[in-house]
Amino acid sequence: MKQLSKEVKKILQSKWKERLKLYAEADPLHAEADLLYAKANQLWAEADLLWDETVLKFCGDIKLEWEQRENKVSNACILESGDIFEP
Repeated sequence: MKQLSKEVKKILQSKWKERLKLYAEADPLHAEADLLYAKANQLWAEADLLWDETVLKFCGDIKLEWEQRENKVSNACILESGDIFEP
């Protein structure tokens, strides 16, 4: 490959610096997104625990089955009794 001209090197260096600035701006946003994702996972875990404890309290130690439903945000829960709870 041939050597880059001084003009091309200058342009590339300038764009490289712009790229680094954009990355620096993105880093805190990425960290914030990670925190929000962790918080969402925590909320889902709390919701599942609430559901499990409620079923255990009122139905005893029965089998739960989770089933993915098409076009739904969350899964359906099918109790051993045959009752189905859908989103």
